[in-house]
Amino acid sequence: MRSKTGRSWTYHLTDAGAAFLPLVSALGAWGQRWIRRELTKNALDLGTLIWGLAYSVDPTAFGPDRHVPRLSGFDQPEHKRHDWFLCEAGRLDHCISDPGGETDLFLIGPLKALIRAYRGDVALETAIAEGQREVDGSPRHIRRLGR
Repeated sequence: MRSKTGRSWTYHLTDAGAAFLPLVSALGAWGQRWIRRELTKNALDLGTLIWGLAYSVDPTAFGPDRHVPRLSGFDQPEHKRHDWFLCEAGRLDHCISDPGGETDLFLIGPLKALIRAYRGDVALETAIAEGQREVDGSPRHIRRLGR
């Protein structure tokens, strides 16, 4: 369907597509339940974690202003240890070097623990309480981290 301005297109599910959504959701839930496996050394890939975060993090989770969370895998080689995410104007940009300005939130841990939190194997709050990950930042940012 063309937008009101006629300069772009908007897409909407057909009735058939909307009727298919419960099946897709059920397949997703099934996959999440049965895909779980113990992480092997070959499955510990920082690039895959960063890619997953870059495509799944809500850039507005911390609010509308500019925010910079930093992810640090302390068991990674020095040149791959830190990654920043710049959340600004409803966009999320992955940065391999400090984008400047204030870093609002620090999430630190070994790669395996970071991946397990991302996959949902361990609740973020549980991992922090058990010392598997460290988080530093304002209480407001820490509360919104799970979003």
